[in-house]
Amino acid sequence: MTSRRMRGASRSQFTVNSLPCRLKRATSSKLQQSARERDVNYSPDGKWLAFISDRSGREELYLVAVDGAGEAQKLTDIDALKFGYNWSPDSKEIAFTSSDSKLRKINVASKQMRRSMRRVTEISRRLNGR
Repeated sequence: MTSRRMRGASRSQFTVNSLPCRLKRATSSKLQQSARERDVNYSPDGKWLAFISDRSGREELYLVAVDGAGEAQKLTDIDALKFGYNWSPDSKEIAFTSSDSKLRKINVASKQMRRSMRRVTEISRRLNGR
């Protein structure tokens, strides 16, 4: 992986880790100029870019093909701010936390979501032995 500087929708620049491949201009055109989009991350297999955007009127997690094929797909529909997210090593799922203190996992292909029965703070306490 290498680092690459990119220009965001707000014209600010940010650095993302990138795979040594050509990112077509079409992919960057999938980001909307009027929306706030952040936390852009490649899938481990290098085929997808996930990002958080408010293009629907509230923050949701989106997915777009690195090769620029097709439109960005909205993966979530939850009335809560999205925080950090991570790809599974096989690029089939994304786990994320949200402002309602819940941990969720979404299957990229089926868009089915599972929620942890525990709040993130409870999981953190258990991991830290509190």
